[in-house]
Amino acid sequence: MSVRIALLADHPELLADLAASYEREWPQWYGVHGDATTDLRERCRHTGLPICLIALDEGKVIGALALAANAISVRPELTPCVIGFWVEAVRRNRGIGSLLLKAACEHARASSVARLYTCTETVPRLFVREGWVEIDAAMHEGKLQHIFEKAL
Repeated sequence: MSVRIALLADHPELLADLAASYEREWPQWYGVHGDATTDLRERCRHTGLPICLIALDEGKVIGALALAANAISVRPELTPCVIGFWVEAVRRNRGIGSLLLKAACEHARASSVARLYTCTETVPRLFVREGWVEIDAAMHEGKLQHIFEKAL
């Protein structure tokens, strides 16, 4: 496995495939409340927020996340945030999520960001393993959301 991390803006030809992956991963959101293609087009940039980082293996997108402002609905003052964190199901638990999080931290640090935040209901252990600290938990739409902070 020779996974590398890049900006989606450097690989716009992969936007449609990534949008389809987001739609499969979050059908309760995309197609109901949001549009994956629109979201990803907005994140397809080289600077500023929102910005999308992708994990590539042999030219195929196998993971992604984005940095965005004010994305935690229960704590909108926490910004910037890691959102849209996805790794292809058959590639999970192989370090790809860790690579993406490290790249997000490096990108944020290079942009003079002192802290990153995220909210997750599904992978809190990954964030703890990567040195993130749980600072809050809140119920949102009937699900427990773990809110994390990472000092950079």
